[in-house]
Amino acid sequence: MRQSRDNAPTERFLRSYKVEWMPSTFYKNYQESEKDIMQFIKYYNHCRVHSYNGYLTPAAKELLN
Repeated sequence: MRQSRDNAPTERFLRSYKVEWMPSTFYKNYQESEKDIMQFIKYYNHCRVHSYNGYLTPAAKELLN
């Protein structure tokens, strides 16, 4: 059974993308948006620390598990 908190990680990721990374103007094309979003995913998982993870990146936290 799904619970309301199941969407929290995805919602947090999207909020971070919109607030921290997404350009204020539209992307010129699909390829530009895809490239930029992939860069954000790498940044989010390997560079950006998260208080929820004890100020580790998601990638570092995953290595500890």
